[in-house]
Amino acid sequence: MEMTKENTLAIVYHSYGRCLANGNVIETFHKKFLSSSPEVAEKFKNTDFNRKNRLLKHGLDLMIMYSRGNFAGQASLKRIKETHSRSKLDIKAHFYQLWKTALLKTIPLHDQKYAPGIGAAWNKVLEMGIQYIKQGHCTRLNENTKIKP
Repeated sequence: MEMTKENTLAIVYHSYGRCLANGNVIETFHKKFLSSSPEVAEKFKNTDFNRKNRLLKHGLDLMIMYSRGNFAGQASLKRIKETHSRSKLDIKAHFYQLWKTALLKTIPLHDQKYAPGIGAAWNKVLEMGIQYIKQGHCTRLNENTKIKP
């Protein structure tokens, strides 16, 4: 199957649904992410993970919506970009690679139909959203600069 934008998004959407149905995907992800670096563990040591779990589920929905070019996804990811910026939560740019790696290691554990093409689709969708959010940490970029979904 050719990996068109529509195919990629459908693959990720269905994989995400299977992961959520399988249970504990968010908790598995957080364990992998927190163990990815002492700096990450320190940054998030006082985090309310019950709240963070809900936010992560919502954030992943928004990344998928953003990748589709959905207006609500774009507007919401802009808010995430702003809250994760240097002047607010100060989420370091290099944390996003650790975040993505932890998620890409988690998905095969929770998607019973996982195949390498599914991982590639996730990588593509996540990278699009991550590149946009990371702009919030770069002070030299104009606010209107945008990675196109």
